[in-house]
Amino acid sequence: MYNAGQPSNHQTMSHKQIIQDWKVEISCSQREVGGSFSVFIFLGDLPADPTQWLFDPAFVGTFDIYTYTSSTPHESHSYDEEGGNSIVNGSVHLNRAILRLSRQQSLEEDAVLSFLRRKLNWGVQKVGNESSIDCC
Repeated sequence: MYNAGQPSNHQTMSHKQIIQDWKVEISCSQREVGGSFSVFIFLGDLPADPTQWLFDPAFVGTFDIYTYTSSTPHESHSYDEEGGNSIVNGSVHLNRAILRLSRQQSLEEDAVLSFLRRKLNWGVQKVGNESSIDCC
């Protein structure tokens, strides 16, 4: 995984009010785990049981990476038209979860960064396998 779980902060203007837009930006190889997989984002502890990740109160969202894997025994690699190691990018927005889980009324940088440093976690699951994958 490259840059998984890195929060970013963007500001947008809305009726002369600055709105902080917090998100996790994820960049990884399509072939990172040898098939389709999901990166799960949490604002709290990573649950020990991966089968419960979707139901955990700290769960924020996923970035899902879909790959084609040949069913031919001699071609068990993920398909990529150029035969390369394609990098995919995605994001999971955090604003609503930050407000809900931190019990803060603001998305100001100082408070949010402190909260994210303490609470931001992530895990990876390969499709068809409910156990977690150690990617780092």
